Amino acid sequence: MNIEDDDHNLNCLLNNYYDDNDGENPLDAFHIDSNYYEIEQISTTVLANAQNFKYCTMHFNIRSLPKIYRELKEIISRFHNIKINMHCIMLCETFLTDNNYVFDAIQGYKLACRNRQTGSRGGVAMYIRDDLNYIIREDSYVNIDDKFESIFVEAHSKTINCIFGEIYRVPNTSEILSISYYETILNKLQHIQKDIVLGSDQKFDYLKYKNQAHVYELMDLFLNAGFLPTITKPTRITHGKATLIDNIYIKTSKEIKLAS
Repeated sequence: MNIEDDDHNLNCLLNNYYDDNDGENPLDAFHIDSNYYEIEQISTTVLANAQNFKYCTMHFNIRSLPKIYRELKEIISRFHNIKINMHCIMLCETFLTDNNYVFDAIQGYKLACRNRQTGSRGGVAMYIRDDLNYIIREDSYVNIDDKFESIFVEAHSKTINCIFGEIYRVPNTSEILSISYYETILNKLQHIQKDIVLGSDQKFDYLKYKNQAHVYELMDLFLNAGFLPTITKPTRITHGKATLIDNIYIKTSKEIKLAS
């Protein structure tokens, strides 16, 4: 059995395990098709009805774009090989500074970033597909170095008119303050009459939103603002622990089909 077979079997095991424990996952009420996939599986499973999907996006906690740059290019190339070109690739913890901002040469994409102004970590960015025109929406930002970071762009083409946003909550930041930062952003976005897609490494575990007040508060904040979380299974799995602390949210007035 080769490595790809192992990965495929692992994804099947994880999907089956979390599907069999439906009653234990509070996000199952959303009835979203959220599963684990290998890249090569996506073309025949998730995108079997590609014409039904308006946006294709990814969200990564990249933990140093300079270090992971080649791997990211390889992932994008593999998607390209199966005829999937992401509209927007959202990144957090880029570790970019104004001095090492040279990692923009991914064919087919333009880079927009907001680098941390102090220290060497943090940072948020997006690779935006070349056929999309975009402007930076600084009016939607909330950025407090070492606590909370965000970037937003308004992208459009003949068929796309959307706000893409990436939000990163720094670990061990006050939960109360973090929720207030999210609330500020959602208030800024409230009256924008466009589709909105947000990626976030939020450090609030949605698997615990029924029994942790601040987790419930954040979920309630997004839902009341009209945003639906599209990821319902754990995004980080380690020995003996699984958490859902990353998500991609979408807000639209149109009927949509979700796959994540």
